[in-house]
Amino acid sequence: ETADSDLRRTALDAIHQSALTQSRLVGDLLDVTRASRGTLHVDLRPLDVSRVVQTVVDEMHHAWTITL
Repeated sequence: ETADSDLRRTALDAIHQSALTQSRLVGDLLDVTRASRGTLHVDLRPLDVSRVVQTVVDEMHHAWTITL
């Protein structure tokens, strides 16, 4: 039963990651549509680039380890 539980957990994690990725993709496509229509709102403010890069690296590492 442990193998089934592990497999189920792995499958659910993969489904969750896929749903998040698809959600971001849809958001990006909507942004492209807004940009092409001239209705995209850009919020200009200071940004901690190192924090953003670390977040991306962490997410990519997590996604990579799931696929192994």
